[in-house]
Order: sequence, then structure tokens, then C-alpha cells
Amino acid sequence: MAEGSTVSFRDFFVWTQNGTVGPKASERLAAHFAEWDERAKTFADEEFYDIFVAMREMFEWCSEDGLVFLRSA
Repeated sequence: MAEGSTVSFRDFFVWTQNGTVGPKASERLAAHFAEWDERAKTFADEEFYDIFVAMREMFEWCSEDGLVFLRSA
């Protein structure tokens, strides 16, 4: 996916298994989560929506000059 693509959640697809997401990417992801919130509520799996909300809040918080660090085993 090319940089500047309008594909929702693009930053997830280009995020490696280890790395960071800075404030600009967090801001984009937070906006995508907000845009998709009503659709996410339609899933019958309540745990999915709980995780969706937690991730949205994480990226909202990090968009204000923070970062998300992923370290996978």
C-alpha cells in the first residue's frame, strides 16, 4: 500500500511485528477507529468491541505527542 493511501487502518498493515507508532500515525489510526465505531458495534462479539474501544483510546492518547511500542515474541 502506497504512502498516502486512503485505505482505512493502512498503518496497521505497514506496521512491522516490532516497532513504534508515533503521534502522526496514531492520529490517523484514532480517526479511523472513530470513523468505524458504529460499524464495529454491529458485531455480535462483545469482546471484539471492547478491544476495539481500548485500541481507539490508546491511539487517541498517543496522538497527543506519544507513541505505541509493539514487541512481539
